[in-house]
Amino acid sequence: MIVCQAAGFLLFAAGAYEIHRRAARPLQLSWRIMLWLNVLMLLDSAVASVLIVVEVYDPSASFRTFSNVSFALLVVVFLITNSFAVIWLAAEALSKDLRELATRDPLTGVLNRREMVEILGREVSRAARRDSRLAAVMLDIDHFKAINDAHGHDVGDRVLVEVTALLKEEKRGSDHLFRYGGEEFLLLLADTDAASAGSLAERLLGKLRERRFVPELELEVTASVGVACLDLADSSGSGLPRAADEALYRAKRGGRDRVESLDRIPVD
Repeated sequence: MIVCQAAGFLLFAAGAYEIHRRAARPLQLSWRIMLWLNVLMLLDSAVASVLIVVEVYDPSASFRTFSNVSFALLVVVFLITNSFAVIWLAAEALSKDLRELATRDPLTGVLNRREMVEILGREVSRAARRDSRLAAVMLDIDHFKAINDAHGHDVGDRVLVEVTALLKEEKRGSDHLFRYGGEEFLLLLADTDAASAGSLAERLLGKLRERRFVPELELEVTASVGVACLDLADSSGSGLPRAADEALYRAKRGGRDRVESLDRIPVD
């Protein structure tokens, strides 16, 4: 019974700590349930303590029978509450894993195009509230099909992963990186004007030119980059990626391995 009491208290303490840690955010359903399970475990421990004290003063056979039955019930409650705790914690972990699968590219680990739509909407709203700028940098690896054809898709995948690592190195904490298409990546830059976004794009191209990819092959990789900046008076959020994509294709038509910017975004 003492073990049951101690286990109940420890579970309650752990749950209380997690609830306190998450208090600044809305409690998810699983954590609300965990709160009530922990309250039940605390009551379980309190009843166990009372039974221990009473049994000391009333060691009669009838009370021992009552105490044994009560202890058995407490054990059942303990097992049920722990089972629910494990189930709900596992369900939350599974839910998190499923969201990761739905929002992240499995090869590079960065956010996917589907998640970009949601984040773009939030960033556009934020920019409107703060009257700030929002820029997009679209990067496409030049002649990527030739890499796949010459060295195989495994090497192509490694190039994508290494280019992703380079982009992660250069982006700020407030920026969002997405895999937009096969070999296309999009950087969404908060509080950034066209000039600053263009400077970042040029820096990215410089880093790509300097680096050699896939160590045993030392491949040279270049990219074409398009830059666009959201003007809240002229455009909605959905026009920003399209504008960066249009600028990107201007860079490709202009000879690749270069940056092009779109000065004005057409109204949607």
